[in-house]
Amino acid sequence: MSDLALKIDRRYLQIILAIVIALPFFIPISFPIDIPPETLKGFQFIESLPEGSVILMSYDASSAGMAEVHPQGIAMMLYAMKKNFKIIWVSTWVEGPQLIEWALTDVKAFERMEYGVDFVNIGYIPGLSGGVAAFAKDIHEMIKEDYYGNSLEELPMMADIRDATDIDLIFDVCVGGGFDYWLWFVQGVYGTPMYAAVSAWAAPTALPFVASGQLVGLNNGLGGAAAFEILTGTRGFGQGGLTSLSLAHVWAIITIILGNLLFFLTKKGGEE
Repeated sequence: MSDLALKIDRRYLQIILAIVIALPFFIPISFPIDIPPETLKGFQFIESLPEGSVILMSYDASSAGMAEVHPQGIAMMLYAMKKNFKIIWVSTWVEGPQLIEWALTDVKAFERMEYGVDFVNIGYIPGLSGGVAAFAKDIHEMIKEDYYGNSLEELPMMADIRDATDIDLIFDVCVGGGFDYWLWFVQGVYGTPMYAAVSAWAAPTALPFVASGQLVGLNNGLGGAAAFEILTGTRGFGQGGLTSLSLAHVWAIITIILGNLLFFLTKKGGEE
């Protein structure tokens, strides 16, 4: 029996692994997840905001970091719609506008909200630090048209949103240290509350700003995305992806144990 097991084609094991990885995206299974204190703190701040609050969502990411940060943007967008927040989308990265469009499609924003009244997509802000500083000082002076070519002055939602003091929260979905510009030139200058949803490798650079109070909250990579989904009552790639990774590791441990067990049984049988 052990000899037969050792002759199993490894491709069958790989097929099982593929099924294990895909399973959480079709069946809502998950493992218990501890909510990081910095994520819970951020959610409690968002929860305390009244309906109609203005949320600036900056998508400062590329396609390379989508797996970690895109679920965080989707969860925040869904929760913002639930809370009737006013949402402004921007990006300081050249790929950002396309990823914003992806996010808006994922949540069916144009079907569930009224454009120009409930949300606005400004798109790309050029100039990095200089562009962010100019945007925070005078939005209408810096940006004349939204991503779709509409005059910003003619969008009802933007009539009373003139500068950073009119924004209640910056939710920065970013890969790496992309949150820096908003932290330095907006939060640091105008005191606008800021929440960073970052890729895992950048979390250590952001944590000190949570301790200092400059960030009201922080999501750490895919684990942070899963925790944020749980808090906001959504389920997406965050929980699905984290469960998928966990199941893949469980399967790897099982195959290692079985492989070693079969090896020693075969060796013992040979000695006898």
